[in-house]
Parts: sequence; C-alpha cells; structure tokens
Amino acid sequence: MKTRKFALGILFFLASLCATAFAQADRICRDGACFPNSLQQNDHTLFLKSTALYRFWGFRVYTAALYTLPKEAPELFDSAFALSLYYHREITKEDFKKSSYSILRRNPAFEEAGMSPELNRFLELITDVKEGQVYTLFWDPNAGLKLSLDGNTRGTLEDLRLARLYLQIWLSDYSVKPENYRALIAS
Repeated sequence: MKTRKFALGILFFLASLCATAFAQADRICRDGACFPNSLQQNDHTLFLKSTALYRFWGFRVYTAALYTLPKEAPELFDSAFALSLYYHREITKEDFKKSSYSILRRNPAFEEAGMSPELNRFLELITDVKEGQVYTLFWDPNAGLKLSLDGNTRGTLEDLRLARLYLQIWLSDYSVKPENYRALIAS
C-alpha cells in the first residue's frame, strides 16, 4: 500500500513538472524577466528575436525584448516590430520624461525634429511603473507607434518621424546604452 501511494505521489509530481514545463514553453525568461515567444500586432505575428538587460550603477533597471517579423526587412524600421521593456524597479513618470529628454537631445535627428506638441502629448501617456510591469512599443512603418502598459493601450504617436526618433531612445547608436541596441539587433 505504501509503495502504491509513493508511486502515485511520484507520478503526480512528474505530471505537475511536465505541466509547468509546457506552460512555460510559450515564453522565455531572461535576467528575471519573462516574455512571450510572440506578440500580435494588428495582422502581424511578431516573434521574440533577442533580449538585453539595462543596468545603471550595477542595478537592474529593465530588460528589453525585441520582436520582429519572421522575415526581417534589411532596415529595422522598414517593417513592423515591437519593443517590450520589463521593469525591475519602480520608476516615476517624471524620471521617465527627464531621461527621455536627456537621451533624445543626444541624437542629432532631435535637433532637426525638435520638441513638438505631439511628442509632448505622447510622453504624457507614460505613467509611473512598478517592478514587474511591462511597457510595449509597437512600431508600424505605415501607422506610427502604439504604446501599451501591461497589454493595455495607452495611446499612439502617428507622426512617423517623431515615432522613429522616440524609439531611437533604445534602438540607435544614440540610445541609452548603444551596446544593448547592438545586442538586440545582432541576434
């Protein structure tokens, strides 16, 4: 009887391990952040291409995940993609805005575009984030940029030039950490 209960206990344990493995098969976890293997953007299915961890003074700030179409265009901004940012710590709306302006000013394209009311309105869509929350930026080369927080759409930036400029905070040689940009697009 004890052997039978023991065997049933082992079978139950193995079954629960298998169920957990299958449940996690649709996502990838890296640097303490889990991302789904794919995202849906309008009529496009985007697939996880790569991730990169951003640290500031040794502290984990966010893990970025880049999603692209199965057949990428030669230039990243020529086709739909998404950038998800999993936050490892709380960040206030004011800190977001301050760092966004600081990084944008490093980009020579910002001099040309300048600060516009439309970009200011888009930055107002950003809210405080708590540890574990995820901002996702969906790029469509024909429609602009859509911002969501934890899967809930916050708003859009339809001016393609400004949307591209905003994404370059993470995806350019003028980004917050150029090494992360290169790691995201290299894989």
